[in-house]
Amino acid sequence: MRWLLRFAALATLLAPLCWLALHPYERALAVAVSHALKLFGVQLTLGSVNVAAPFDLGLFAALCLAARRAPWRVRLRALAIGIPILMLVEIFGVASSIAIILRFRGQPDAAETALRAGFYLSDTIPWVSAGLVWLALMGSWELPASVGGPRGPRASPPQPSDRARPRPR
Repeated sequence: MRWLLRFAALATLLAPLCWLALHPYERALAVAVSHALKLFGVQLTLGSVNVAAPFDLGLFAALCLAARRAPWRVRLRALAIGIPILMLVEIFGVASSIAIILRFRGQPDAAETALRAGFYLSDTIPWVSAGLVWLALMGSWELPASVGGPRGPRASPPQPSDRARPRPR
């Protein structure tokens, strides 16, 4: 319960910063997506994209900072690795959404479905990716041993005292 309260407090504190960064970040994301699309021969200049960025970065930061078991160096390492990964996922997600929409734009039967799939993809990836990247980087520290395995990268093997003892009859 304490972790949830700490996470909620940190997410609430980071939300105004994410809101202030919203429009500049989405414009920068649009430029990055335009360059990514050029790699595949798609000439498209975007002024801005409307996705949940950078709120997913704020949620990821709150998840990392709210950690209870991981040492601070692990939390900071997760932030340093996870935020660039999330930025790349955002670029890939938006570029994929646009590619899906453009691929089917001339086909009336598939255009509506492609448009919907593209929007669902661009709306879902930021929220899902923040949790998945956190799980990948911090899950072994923060999840219970029965769910996430041993604590940390150098966890010791189970000791004989850790094994279940047979019940007396």
